[in-house]
Amino acid sequence: MTTDRIGFLAGLSAYSLWGLYPFYFKALDHVTSIEVLAHRIVWSLVMLALFLPLPEMRRDVARVFRTPRLLLGMLFSALIIASNWLVYVIAVQTGHVLEASLGYFLSPLTFVLLALVVLRERLRRLQWLAVGIAVFGVLWMIIYAGVVPKIALFLGISFSIYGLVRKRLPVGPLAGLFLECLFALPLAGAMFLYAEATGGIVFTRLDLSTNLLVMLAGFFTIGPLWLFNVAAKHLPLTTLGMLQYIAPTLLFFVGAFVFSEPVDVGRLLGFVLIWAALAIYSLDALRTARPAPAA
Repeated sequence: MTTDRIGFLAGLSAYSLWGLYPFYFKALDHVTSIEVLAHRIVWSLVMLALFLPLPEMRRDVARVFRTPRLLLGMLFSALIIASNWLVYVIAVQTGHVLEASLGYFLSPLTFVLLALVVLRERLRRLQWLAVGIAVFGVLWMIIYAGVVPKIALFLGISFSIYGLVRKRLPVGPLAGLFLECLFALPLAGAMFLYAEATGGIVFTRLDLSTNLLVMLAGFFTIGPLWLFNVAAKHLPLTTLGMLQYIAPTLLFFVGAFVFSEPVDVGRLLGFVLIWAALAIYSLDALRTARPAPAA
């Protein structure tokens, strides 16, 4: 099997797993969002600790603790990704899968805006058009459809901020996620205490299937990330960029057709505008990535 095919299958699997996350979190809807997030942090940390013998990972971890700037950056990224995970779990468990999908549709475009503001990058005409249509789509949902997509905006913006922070930190993905979970461990402990004080921790007190599902939180977090990194190693960025729309598209169809969340005309038009913006953005990326003809 060629490396391109391996990369494509890995990317397809990663984004498909991310798109099917709602089934996992819905299966845990009898567990509070706070406890689910705490378990996700703990079991991800346990699973990532298995990779510590890798020399590259050990070097990255040691370098972060020796460099105050990297340490502060990783602490900030830990806070951002933990809040993103929490809001996502809340969205799924409270029947807002469609809003979650909108958030991840928006994240590539909010990342472009962040690059414009923070990195002072210049946008091409089609990028400006895509961002403008996306902004209009959100405004349409707020003004005409009477819906403020708070979850979508938080997920899209927070994930873009997280991506920007991680992009600027020279730390490998596995080491970075290990440190984020490590730094979030006190937060997980506080969440367990809160869960116990407000109704009791579910883990070990219910059926075996619930316990196993909770323990699989680490696998469902690290598994897609590992597949994504295999894909990133073997695929061009343009191909990887196109694959990223698989996850929010699956989220949309799962929310609308499996969990029967309402899709009124106003909200649907907002989604159509966002999709149009993404289509323009993707076409621009493909056009600019096309190699120049040989002289």
